Amino acid sequence: MNRLASFAVALCAAASTAQAATIFQSATGPFDKWACCAGSSISDTQFIGASFSISQATKVDAIGGHFNNFADHPDFGLGGAVFGAIVKLGSNGLPVGDLSQIDGVLAYKVFTPDSGVDSQTSIDVTLQAGQYGLVFGSGLFGADGRSSLTFVQPGEATTSDGAVMTLNNSSFPTWGWMDDTPNRFRLFVSGAPVSSVPEPQAWLMLAMGLAGCGLVHRRRSSSFKLG
Repeated sequence: MNRLASFAVALCAAASTAQAATIFQSATGPFDKWACCAGSSISDTQFIGASFSISQATKVDAIGGHFNNFADHPDFGLGGAVFGAIVKLGSNGLPVGDLSQIDGVLAYKVFTPDSGVDSQTSIDVTLQAGQYGLVFGSGLFGADGRSSLTFVQPGEATTSDGAVMTLNNSSFPTWGWMDDTPNRFRLFVSGAPVSSVPEPQAWLMLAMGLAGCGLVHRRRSSSFKLG
């Protein structure tokens, strides 16, 4: 019986997903304390996001960024809850929708980010291989706050497979790329690859193996009783 139990435990461990880690990040620090307002606003009049791609099925468990809520600048009126969403992208590689509605939302979370540090929120969605968008904003999904994504120092940004994009009510009335400050905002996604599911033939062989183990165990038990 102990052998069967050990085999079952090993099987469960093999079927589980790998440990979660950062699968995408648009920039790292150090952060620019001298930039105007320490970054760019996240609000109901401006959304900021990044495109990212994955090469295999992945279970995403968290999204985040480096925010500044301007706790020491109350005149800016920043604070409260914003939303983070993972969305499908259109044929041009940008999200589809406007400030009143984003199409192709796969998962979202309303949260209040911490200020001056990496801040993340949990999210639960499994993505297949492909390209997606991570978007932060307010005014949708019940989020009514305002925050800011902090700039990193010029020349210190580390790019990945994505690029920063924005939508606002002035210079970017439709989704567009932020070419003037490429990847100077830190956004990130955490997750882990999903373990592959065994083929039907593998399940059949597993069942036959378990049945064989059970038969051997019964025979050994019977022999022990007769002796």
